[in-house]
Amino acid sequence: MQIKSKKWQACLVALSFLLIGTATHLEAQEYGMESLFDGYNRNSVAHKRIHNSHKLYQKTLWFQIDLKEKQNKPFMARGRELPTLIIEAAKNGIIRPYASDSLRTRLNDETFKNNLKLPGADEGLTDEEIAMGFGDAGGGGWGDDGGSGWGDEGGWGDDGGGGDEGMDEFFPRDFSVMRVREDLFFDKVRSRMIHDIQSLEIILPAEKNADGGGIDKTIGVFSYKELVDNLFKGNPEAIWYNPHNSSPNSHRNLEEAFELRLFTGHVVKYDNPDDAYIIDMTQNDEKQKIISSMNYEYQLIEYESHLWEN
Repeated sequence: MQIKSKKWQACLVALSFLLIGTATHLEAQEYGMESLFDGYNRNSVAHKRIHNSHKLYQKTLWFQIDLKEKQNKPFMARGRELPTLIIEAAKNGIIRPYASDSLRTRLNDETFKNNLKLPGADEGLTDEEIAMGFGDAGGGGWGDDGGSGWGDEGGWGDDGGGGDEGMDEFFPRDFSVMRVREDLFFDKVRSRMIHDIQSLEIILPAEKNADGGGIDKTIGVFSYKELVDNLFKGNPEAIWYNPHNSSPNSHRNLEEAFELRLFTGHVVKYDNPDDAYIIDMTQNDEKQKIISSMNYEYQLIEYESHLWEN
């Protein structure tokens, strides 16, 4: 009996180590990896989350959206800009950004806030500016504690502050480019093609990023599912503004606007073995890039059309 008891104890110890190892592995894995275990994409909104075995065809697409284009202006209504809505929600902890559109690694708060800052915002005052009296506590500078400066109790910064919060950041309308990543797949259960948006990426365009090498700068990537669940649904500020009818009922929630695909954009990338953008495939030829992008979109439409032909 003692031998059997020891065997059972050994089995229990082995089982406990196995369970601990499995739990540690699950805790250590990156965000969004759950789909590898149950066959569902956890980054999909609820009504588009189907089992992978039901997807007979799938492509991942990246669309670049210029929010300054006429069709996209309803997303940038004054005071209700989509980038502003998302950024403010991230600052308040309602949503959290990711480091990339794989949606596996979170972007830490400090890096996200630094991405929003204007170049040189953290450099402080130069020796020459200090010598001239800027920021002193004496009597004549703008940041003084005296009676006539902008930073006094009767000035624009009522509590002695140097101005409104966020004055060292880019303006909301500077973030005029967004990149949408989506999975396009054929659902055999519903017998239709499904556009399943995965992420929205806020980008500072190259012309606004002169000090950063004149290239597009990613501010943060956000899960579309998290945006819908935590920010868009039931939020009267999250609206697509109807420029043709100012009736409150004519405006649309941002979730509905994306669902109806009221935005316009062009494909800049599709999944390929080299993980290359279309601009790379065309040897940086801008004209050929546009032509190739349009041709690829036409091919997708043609493919869907041919699904129902004999």
